[in-house]
Amino acid sequence: MDNFNDLSQLFDMQEAVHIKRATCGRCGRPSPTCWCPSLPRVPVDIATKVIILQHPFEEHRKLQTARMLQLAAAPGRVEIWRGRHFASHKRRRELDSPGCAVLYPSSDSVLAESLPRGSVTTLVVLDGTWQQASGLHFHNDFLHKLPHI
Repeated sequence: MDNFNDLSQLFDMQEAVHIKRATCGRCGRPSPTCWCPSLPRVPVDIATKVIILQHPFEEHRKLQTARMLQLAAAPGRVEIWRGRHFASHKRRRELDSPGCAVLYPSSDSVLAESLPRGSVTTLVVLDGTWQQASGLHFHNDFLHKLPHI
């Protein structure tokens, strides 16, 4: 019985302390894996606005490339909209404007280099695995009407 009492004291849940890992206040990643020192010291002022339509499963992936891009660019130049269906998004109509294009392969997509400089003012990027991105494209008909790059 003494061994059982020793073990129960050793693993006493009431005395267990849960220590949360320190995270970076800027990128939200654990401090040892923070990539903020690798970001530009001065955010890049890009001419094209980037709207990332992010599949919900991507938000919690370890790399967080969408957030990385958002922090590297000048404030307001990269937005992340999370979800699967964006037809009723409160700002969806902004994507109907001339100069808006989607970065997604299709039979009529064109190379970015072939476009006149400044002709794309808003670039929509689908963030997810290929299967998730394909689903985002399929379920959001308004994307089919945009020029594809």
